[in-house]
Amino acid sequence: MAVDYLSALNAGSGLNTTQIVDALVEASRAPKEQAINKKVEENNVKISGFGTLKQQFETFKTSMTSLDGEIGLSVASGSSNIETTITDKTKISDFSHSIAVSQLAQNHTLVFANNFTAENASIGQGTLLFEFGSWDRDNKIFTEDSSITNVTLTIDSTNNTLTGLRDTINDSSMGVTASIIQTAESAYSLVVKSNSGSGNEMKITATEDSSNTGLSTFGFSTYSSSKETIIGQDANLTVDGVSVTRSSNTITDLIDGVQLKLKGTVSSAVTVNASYDETKALANMNSFVTSLNTLNTKLAELTNRGLNGEAAGALAGDSVARSIQSRIRSMTTRPIEGYSTESIYLTNYGISTQLDGSITFDEEKFLNAYRSNPTDLAAIFASQVKTDSSSVTAQVAGDDYVAGVYSFALSSGTATISSSSMTAASGKYYTLSGNTAGLTVTTSLSSTTNSIFLGRSLLDTLSSYADTILSSSGTVTTQINSKNDNITELNQDLADLDTKMIELRERYVTQFSSMERVVRNLKDTGDYIKNFTDTMRAAKEN
Repeated sequence: MAVDYLSALNAGSGLNTTQIVDALVEASRAPKEQAINKKVEENNVKISGFGTLKQQFETFKTSMTSLDGEIGLSVASGSSNIETTITDKTKISDFSHSIAVSQLAQNHTLVFANNFTAENASIGQGTLLFEFGSWDRDNKIFTEDSSITNVTLTIDSTNNTLTGLRDTINDSSMGVTASIIQTAESAYSLVVKSNSGSGNEMKITATEDSSNTGLSTFGFSTYSSSKETIIGQDANLTVDGVSVTRSSNTITDLIDGVQLKLKGTVSSAVTVNASYDETKALANMNSFVTSLNTLNTKLAELTNRGLNGEAAGALAGDSVARSIQSRIRSMTTRPIEGYSTESIYLTNYGISTQLDGSITFDEEKFLNAYRSNPTDLAAIFASQVKTDSSSVTAQVAGDDYVAGVYSFALSSGTATISSSSMTAASGKYYTLSGNTAGLTVTTSLSSTTNSIFLGRSLLDTLSSYADTILSSSGTVTTQINSKNDNITELNQDLADLDTKMIELRERYVTQFSSMERVVRNLKDTGDYIKNFTDTMRAAKEN
């Protein structure tokens, strides 16, 4: 409500200085406070926008993780006794093998029973030497495998019980496990198992402490069938008619990228295979497109400039957000290198990027491309390193390499990769820097020329970028921290403004108080003059 200061002045009681000071202070405060609060609100909107963006990248990263390496391959076994599991999606390819299993691997198992009446029964003191190899049971001769380290266990007052020995064996990390079995009331035995395989059988030499005997019960330095319940043996199988032996029923080195777990014998060969499943591949691609479109849609909402009556996004006009948007568009439109001699584009698989950043997916075009060449789908889902020769293998450590196809040349022990020298050591050739940093090439050949394919999938490229966005030192986190710092400074500006307004009020009060004294003095002088003239006039009239 406006104050009629002239009326207040003409009322004869002086100015209403409180109202005047309040109005003057408020007139000074309002525009400054409004400007600061506007900046606070702008920073809060940005923080909210970047927080939403960060959350969207977290969701996107999770979805990418589930699709990593998925190029539509499925493994199957013709028998429940042969379980198949994909262990490395970057190494597996389609295959079909005929497999039969005639024998499972077994753990060499010994049982030591000496009328132990309790689990904590005393067993004596001394040492137990474990050696590993194989037993010739007919001649009772043990042949040690010198490649397996012997282990000596010390049994003293701290562990000279049945449970103490069990725990000492289990804690030794020598591939031997021990357990206690109650065979009858007040009767306990110790069961000791080695790793599976005929070459992992145990020889145990007990050396007793003469003052605390009993440890010899656990010796097996001389063959004794009474202590042996299961012999150590290998798994025997045939793969496409070729005899194969493994020490374990879990086999990881027979088929690249696949683990076989033998559960029982298979007398008649069955088919174990991996094949490209277009239904699975199509579902994976749809998930990829949906996740990418969800991210792009949220980016478009956040950066919307608010034209044509639309509401502006929280990050409208923000250069960082625009840069992120541009970076993703670039990743999804540029060629993917390192998978074949020709570049691969998303458009090869029916994916097109629109002007607004959204993606369209032509399923029919995808299926035609996948049926024609399913392996190239790895360019989208699976980073990989490969060569064009079975005599040359390659692998890469780290993520510093530049994707592409490189020429490997070896002559008389000297190797180059695309004309750059490599470091040689025992049939391996390394590069520590440059476009192929971290590359190791292995071959037994003395001379060869091959192509090395270093492929980084689009999924890995996008996931790495998401990691950058989500990192504590990433652009988005930096922006959020910067905006929070701005708000802290602006809140301090508001506090400083309050202080200044208090000082301004005090100054106005002092000034108006001085003015009031002057006006009061002038009024008193005026009253004196009026009284004087009135007196003079009255005297003259009389």
